[in-house]
Amino acid sequence: MSDLTATTESMNYQEPHQMDDLARIVLHTLASHIGPKAYIKRGDLLTLVNAEMETDYSHDRQIRDAIEWLRANHPHGAFISALYPRDGESGYFMARDTEEAREFMKPDWKRYNNLGERLNKQMDLLSGQQVIERTQIGMPL
Repeated sequence: MSDLTATTESMNYQEPHQMDDLARIVLHTLASHIGPKAYIKRGDLLTLVNAEMETDYSHDRQIRDAIEWLRANHPHGAFISALYPRDGESGYFMARDTEEAREFMKPDWKRYNNLGERLNKQMDLLSGQQVIERTQIGMPL
């Protein structure tokens, strides 16, 4: 049995943190999109969530926030994977197993490392001898 099969069989999992209706519907919807070939476009996910919740979210910010919450707080959320733009298409799917989930996390790790590198350089510039006072370069305080 794959990791995801075990996951989808226990979709009624109740974690200590209360999962809101939006997160529950997003997770339930994504559970029927297993593997990258079965991904759901962000716009289509928005449409399905709006229909299920009888809402009218005009953009997917709330859905992306729910996905981030699920990834960080729900065991099934660890399987939520993103398909980054290829031929203008992007969307989400549930990875079949931990290996597939890890494979599709690589772009996120790259962004994480790039951000960390930039922040470290920025902190270096703000410390010690490298700091140029704002008034010396004509910036208002």
